[in-house]
Amino acid sequence: MVATKKSADSAIERLNRDAYILLSVLTSQLSADIERLCKEVELTEAHFRVLWAVCQSSSVDGIAMGEIADGLINRAADLTRLVDKLVKLNYVERVQSPDDRRKMIVHVTNNGRKVFNKIAASVKDLHIEQWDGLTQSELRELKRLLNKALESRVTWEDRKAWQV
Repeated sequence: MVATKKSADSAIERLNRDAYILLSVLTSQLSADIERLCKEVELTEAHFRVLWAVCQSSSVDGIAMGEIADGLINRAADLTRLVDKLVKLNYVERVQSPDDRRKMIVHVTNNGRKVFNKIAASVKDLHIEQWDGLTQSELRELKRLLNKALESRVTWEDRKAWQV
């Protein structure tokens, strides 16, 4: 009976490890695909995510830096550095909030909007390629399982920011 328990534990450990490794390798591959697209306009995937958050903001008044961080898939400890590069490239502008001097607001520029639209269209096409090996049903099931796994790992506040 003891050998059976050890064997079952070993199988579970292998399954956990294999799932982790496969997800890590897949994430690395998917990110590398997007990095290649972003490189064309001197950005990284992290810069694109920031630009995405700014461009998707429904406010015409821009978006606060804190809200950008809340909307990122990976919270960037170096958000200021990422926004600095986007400012330097004239993709966004950063201004102090008129209501709260401690708050910085980020606005997309016309140039930033053009770059975002170009990359976003390419990313949309890329996603079709990336998931071409799965049926719609399989992709829905994968999404459901990934959301389930994420729900067990993050707080409610974090979940609101990324849950799809």
